Amino acid sequence: MNKKGLDEMQLQKRNSIGYQAFLMLLYLLMLDAGLYGFGFRWISYPANVMIILSLCAGIYVIRLIAANAFAGPS
Repeated sequence: MNKKGLDEMQLQKRNSIGYQAFLMLLYLLMLDAGLYGFGFRWISYPANVMIILSLCAGIYVIRLIAANAFAGPS
């Protein structure tokens, strides 16, 4: 049932961090789209989305490692 070897606290922490990272990604993309609509372009189109996505994914992984929710207890 638990293939990753994470205990219940680690699973809840991982899910919480994942939801927060997803919301941060959503808000940053909406902010970027709003600024793009007002004429503010900081980087051309495909690069801005990739930078925001990479930033959010990096923050997600760093927070998982810091919260000890990346690998199960051995």
